[in-house]
Amino acid sequence: MKTLICSAFSLESEYIKNALSELQTFEQEGDIWYRGKFYTKILFLVEDSNNIKDIDSLLETVINNEGIFQVITIGLGTSLNEKLRPGDVLIEDHPADSCQRLVDLFLNSNSVGEDESASLRIFTGNIFTETPQELSQDTLGCLDLEGDNLFKFLQNKGLPTLNIRVIVPEAKEEVLEDEIYKVIAQKLLVLLKKAVEHLG
Repeated sequence: MKTLICSAFSLESEYIKNALSELQTFEQEGDIWYRGKFYTKILFLVEDSNNIKDIDSLLETVINNEGIFQVITIGLGTSLNEKLRPGDVLIEDHPADSCQRLVDLFLNSNSVGEDESASLRIFTGNIFTETPQELSQDTLGCLDLEGDNLFKFLQNKGLPTLNIRVIVPEAKEEVLEDEIYKVIAQKLLVLLKKAVEHLG
């Protein structure tokens, strides 16, 4: 099963690239994607950044040409209620229950070794591309900071997709270099390795 990670969390993207062996770089009209061995499994990586000219076209090419079975998106979000705080991780799969094994893996894993500090706080909830008019206080939700283009494209493709959002304060530019987000990215890398291995 071939997995594509589409990351808008630049720090995580760098960690993933550094972890890929046999790294290959491909280009389509100036847009780049990567292929490499993520520990023992083949993984494809697209960096969703402002430098990408046409993310839909790029993803279409990678998914169709490489026979992608599963997509994992990584990005940033701001909390829509008090239960989520900066540094937390919110996950959601689409179509619903299409990635239940991965959801369970994330929820049940501490993603830390003995030499690490506190584990990640990982929750399931709703990821919105615009602020909802109403949100139950019992529902965990975040506002995706990357916009709705990626969501719409992947929903139309219908591929099993696990969306991961790291919760940041409103002024995200001021905190991304903070040491806590480096630790979060490192821990996410361990979980991603487990997820890709789990997919087989």
